[in-house]
Amino acid sequence: MLAKPGTDPATATSSASNATASTDPTSQVPVLAITTLFALSTVALYHFGAMQPLTNLVLLLLPPPTHATVGTAGTSPAGRARLVARAYVASRPWLRPVFRLVKYLYGLVTRTTELYRLCAAEVKRQREARGEYVREGHGRRTRRVGPTLASKEGGEEDEDEDAVKRPLLDDHDCDDEVDDQDGRDRGAMLPVSCDAIAEIEMSLLYSKELTLERRSIESRECGLEEVTQMILYKKHFPGRTSLETPEARVLFAAVSVIHETHRVVADINARAATKYDAANRTHERKLLELWSLLMPGEQLEARVTSQWGRIGFQGKDPATDFRGMGMQALDDLVYFAKVHPTVAKAVLAASQHPVSWYSFAIVGINVTNYVVQTLRTRRLQYNMLLHGPTRGTVHEFYCYVFKSFNDHWTGYTGNPPLTIMDFEREFAIVRHRIEQDLVLYRPGMRLAADPASEQ
Repeated sequence: MLAKPGTDPATATSSASNATASTDPTSQVPVLAITTLFALSTVALYHFGAMQPLTNLVLLLLPPPTHATVGTAGTSPAGRARLVARAYVASRPWLRPVFRLVKYLYGLVTRTTELYRLCAAEVKRQREARGEYVREGHGRRTRRVGPTLASKEGGEEDEDEDAVKRPLLDDHDCDDEVDDQDGRDRGAMLPVSCDAIAEIEMSLLYSKELTLERRSIESRECGLEEVTQMILYKKHFPGRTSLETPEARVLFAAVSVIHETHRVVADINARAATKYDAANRTHERKLLELWSLLMPGEQLEARVTSQWGRIGFQGKDPATDFRGMGMQALDDLVYFAKVHPTVAKAVLAASQHPVSWYSFAIVGINVTNYVVQTLRTRRLQYNMLLHGPTRGTVHEFYCYVFKSFNDHWTGYTGNPPLTIMDFEREFAIVRHRIEQDLVLYRPGMRLAADPASEQ
């Protein structure tokens, strides 16, 4: 090839070679081959059902969300996606060993355990959240939520009514004061996110090393500090058994909340096993309270009367209807009528439809049975972590389920209309819908506050 006048022959030769390479189709073969191989691999994985497992494995290897993605309720879409992925992996027996192998190799490289990494990620979120809080110009933070090490050692109880919701992380041993020199809130105590607690609980649940510690956490009498120290030692936290490191404080906070959830389950089980006793004045007063809440304008003619059928009991004596769920069923009905009176009375009125009627109290007892089973199988765990490990959280979920069923029942537009014989089928549809929300860790499964509430 002849070079143009005034140009260097070597430069001309190099330019010609580059032009030839850029127009040569064979030079793009590696890129096309790799792209094609990747596409075919993706299609093959999807076809054989392996795409979802691999996606979940990759998702679990990503770091937990930071402060920028975590909402004020301690939950985020990214955090819930990780929980769904973890539950998916745990439910596949063939996938669990793969996940354990990946965690083991990851631990060899980083010289850390999964439990420590979860706590360290929450510490990072706490620090970023504290920095953002101070940058927004806030001063002293007075709201404390949940037990702290200092309160447990000193025996002092928090006076805040919301203290049972979520424990706080305090990685400083000073009071809530603002350091005017550097503008930092030295003692700011922020709630450990429920997403972090849920992941920590799953890590504890599937750890073969922590069987004894897990049983201790589930027991009513549990030395939280001793159990936490044993977990710190077995999972190789820095400082081993020291409870003063930020990561140890996160773990202690999570263990405290998890222990409280087990206590709530034990209390609900005990209440469900408590049979209604007509000779017990406390039981009788609660039953009469239910009538006065739902039927304030009508007096009972007698203790045993057909009037009880007005609110959905089967016979003249409601005591016989509580055999299945004991006092828990009555507690739920009274809570619904007292805390959400407007909704409860609307549901009662809807249940008295001339054609599509149903027994309000009997359906309420069936709802209690479903809620208790959901609680026992730990499917309500995330809801308790989000709203607080209390009996009130369980009652609120009961009210949500009851209203959801009534909305479904009254919203039916098919022909012929629903009758009481369709209850089991329609209630199964509502349960399935709610369980899907529970599996996906969706928040918000509770009713709005009622201005007419007595509490």
